[in-house]
Amino acid sequence: MSDLYALVYVSRKTTGAQSDIDAILRGARKFNACCDITGALLFNDSNFAQLIEGPETAVKQAFQRIKRDPRHCDVKQLSFEPTQRRRFGEWSMAFVDSSQQLRELEPLMWSNDAASAERASQKILDLLITLVEHDEVAGGWLASSTPAVQA
Repeated sequence: MSDLYALVYVSRKTTGAQSDIDAILRGARKFNACCDITGALLFNDSNFAQLIEGPETAVKQAFQRIKRDPRHCDVKQLSFEPTQRRRFGEWSMAFVDSSQQLRELEPLMWSNDAASAERASQKILDLLITLVEHDEVAGGWLASSTPAVQA
């Protein structure tokens, strides 16, 4: 069995400052590069949706950090499962600012039933893959000074 895991979560932001988003990205990239974590973060005006991938223990630690971060509230895990490959192996943390696409997923993201959480997780993953592959990543956020580890 692989020690490579993928976690998808959503949360609401608690502050409105762009500097907070920048700080979240800087902190995540630094932590992720040290812990063999890769992933992508999708953001709109009020919500985050993120896929984190890497060794099981490191992914769990990253998620615990997110849950304790006062810039996030209503943190909700949508999925956590083993995976055979990294989807964002070149990114310590890709970032996509995509208001409309994420807003369309909000009813699924915040539903309380397991089937909706599973569908939301898959739709978020599909959206992140599509946006990152089509170079819609905000600000060229590939952290060249902290290259991701390939699995």
